[in-house]
Amino acid sequence: MAEQSQRTDTASPEDLAQQVIREIVDGVLGLGDVHPTTNLFQCGARSLHIAVVRANILDRYGVDIPLADMYSEPSVERLAGLLLEALASASEESGTLAAPTAHRGMSDDD
Repeated sequence: MAEQSQRTDTASPEDLAQQVIREIVDGVLGLGDVHPTTNLFQCGARSLHIAVVRANILDRYGVDIPLADMYSEPSVERLAGLLLEALASASEESGTLAAPTAHRGMSDDD
């Protein structure tokens, strides 16, 4: 357990963002550990799934990512990049630094 915490503490923002997106995608699609560059549409995702992923990001981080951007290349890697861009933009607007964090709270199923 301490090893996982240590990895999270030293993980890059990109790694954390991919972890967050993987968790959200797994919750929506139940895909498990999908490769970061795999197109989610090729894994069975539909446009509605991507919209639900977007809603989860909005709920969790308060940032709105345009659906068109998410549809253009829906992979964990690309969605993580979009999340980081949205967080950076939001932090510039508010003057505070925002970064993704690993979700350790209750799930929607709890």
